[in-house]
Amino acid sequence: MGLALYDYKKKRFSSPEDRYMQLYAKDEWTDNDMDMRLHFSPAADQVVKSEFLRRLSTHLQDLGSGLHEVAEIQDDEVHFHYEQATVEALLQPRQGIHFDLSITGQIHVIWNHMQLDGVALWRILRTLFDDNPPLLPFKPTKTPPPIFPELLSTPQIAKQLLTRGVLHKGMEDGVHTGFQMWDTEEIRLLKEELNLPFNLLSSALVAQQCFERHPKAQKLNLGLTVYFPFLKARNRYGVILLKVKRGDLANICRQMTKKIPSPLKVWGSTAVQSYAMTRVPDGLFLRMMKYYRKQIDVLISNVPVGTLPISIDEQNVQISCHARGLSVPYYFLLMGTRQHIHLSYTTRYSQDNDFVQSPIRFLASTTK
Repeated sequence: MGLALYDYKKKRFSSPEDRYMQLYAKDEWTDNDMDMRLHFSPAADQVVKSEFLRRLSTHLQDLGSGLHEVAEIQDDEVHFHYEQATVEALLQPRQGIHFDLSITGQIHVIWNHMQLDGVALWRILRTLFDDNPPLLPFKPTKTPPPIFPELLSTPQIAKQLLTRGVLHKGMEDGVHTGFQMWDTEEIRLLKEELNLPFNLLSSALVAQQCFERHPKAQKLNLGLTVYFPFLKARNRYGVILLKVKRGDLANICRQMTKKIPSPLKVWGSTAVQSYAMTRVPDGLFLRMMKYYRKQIDVLISNVPVGTLPISIDEQNVQISCHARGLSVPYYFLLMGTRQHIHLSYTTRYSQDNDFVQSPIRFLASTTK
């Protein structure tokens, strides 16, 4: 019993995502690469890039920055170490965060999910942008109590074991990407009308347009990412799984509100799965991860960025971010300011250019 409790305490705050990335990346590092692109007016190309490089040089004076971290693959394992980087080194391909400034009107940031998640990346990069006060106040997260959350969530986990996604069978081999800018004023008007949290409403708007794209789907399994700052991992997130049926926006919102579990249950279900998956051999672990991936049709991440428009040297910047590989049918990243949501999607389905269009335009088109 004593050894079991010790093992539980030691591995409770680990992340199966880190282990999955290790196993997945050891043969080909770039399989886990992500592409973030900063888009701005081509006329401001020289101004923006000169200021970006100046700030990058200043940032590198912090030797604790993640920009100095690189990976090496030794004996089928990924090892990270710090290696003092220069601006010149960061403008070349490397097994760490790097940049490509070769396209006019664009700064391409290449980062790897094996190294860090999106929240950690943004914390590193935010000093390269103009000052932007946080959109939401920081609230310290308490470490959850032991055992109780896991016990509380056990019935929910048992119920979800048989849950399967409905869109996986039709997925194409390659990935398709897209980007839209949503006016948050439109969403705030809907928020007042429906009396819902902003992030839940934006996720419901995404789900509704996915239903429109797949008229034969009568239900979708939504995965909403949750950030756990107390995890001792590079990828500090879990996923809330919600099954929603086809309906209008208000109906989808009601379903999501009703099915969102309590914070203790959210953590408990993540902790149980994480601990269980640390105890199995690699082959079984990969099969289990594949099984869990097939539960999700639409994975959605909401990241609050700042109260002001995103800019570099007072030049407006739009941020898109896409995965090079994808194991679920859809992944949406919504990076929000008070004025706009920078919405990126990566999918295994081909899409028209107006996919996930402005919420107001979409609602108007579906009610004609």
